[in-house]
Amino acid sequence: MLTANQANEISTWSIYSTTIITSIFLVLSLFNMDFKIIASKKYLVYVLGAIIGWIFYLVVTKRIFHNLFLPVPESINVPLAEVLKFGTVFIISRVVIGGLNNENVFDLQWIKYFTLTMIGYFIFEFMLQKSTGKLSVLEPKTNIKIIDIIRHVFVFMLVELAMKQTNFIKDGSHKYLVGLLVGLIIYHFQISKMII
Repeated sequence: MLTANQANEISTWSIYSTTIITSIFLVLSLFNMDFKIIASKKYLVYVLGAIIGWIFYLVVTKRIFHNLFLPVPESINVPLAEVLKFGTVFIISRVVIGGLNNENVFDLQWIKYFTLTMIGYFIFEFMLQKSTGKLSVLEPKTNIKIIDIIRHVFVFMLVELAMKQTNFIKDGSHKYLVGLLVGLIIYHFQISKMII
């Protein structure tokens, strides 16, 4: 049985993911002048995968993590929780997406992508998070939003450059980056005001 707090968190994070995924697919549609992309099965599968990923994290992983006694300082525990959060959603959504698309869920390419993504979040949370916070002179709530945007852009750039090692514009990665940025900005500075 879900608690009211869990239901609220699931709703919030589901809207967060849906906003970003929708933005990415809309930007791809605009760049390619093909609006079938946003109405495709692939779009719906990605949204569903993300939502199920957040449900699993909030109902299962988060509960297990918080019930464990970890004899480590908060400076390690907090960033570790962030890495675990995005790692869980990444894995569960991949299982859902791969299953619905009849794909090999954990192929070598995806394992490499996942490993680089987790390394990116680990580097950001444990090494760059404090520096990013100190540089900001904005009010705390705005600072959190800016940090989240920087977090995902940093990880995206790290993974894309490490995986492809090709021209960022030529291979089309910039389209996904634009969609990611637009989605994060819309969520943090518009949609979050209506749901929080």
